[in-house]
Amino acid sequence: MAVDPARQGEGIGSRLMTALVQRAAEAGQAVLVLLGDPEFYSRFGFVPASRIGITGEPEWGEFFQAAPLGHGGGVDPGEYRGPHGCYEYAEPFARLG
Repeated sequence: MAVDPARQGEGIGSRLMTALVQRAAEAGQAVLVLLGDPEFYSRFGFVPASRIGITGEPEWGEFFQAAPLGHGGGVDPGEYRGPHGCYEYAEPFARLG
């Protein structure tokens, strides 16, 4: 997801992320993962992915985040019962380096 720099600061990204989290939860998804700024994404329920047992590349560090989901929205990370393990980007993305 990205917002044109000329339109940043208008709340567009926040509205898009809120809609994404809500729709993913309604669709029965257990978790969303992303690489991004923890200060920005924490407001949408994202926590360090390692907190819920999902790991990635070590260099991703705190920027690799996950939003544990339940019916209708986020769930407390301590109550997460979804997939665990090591996350890998699909091969085409991995080629980007």
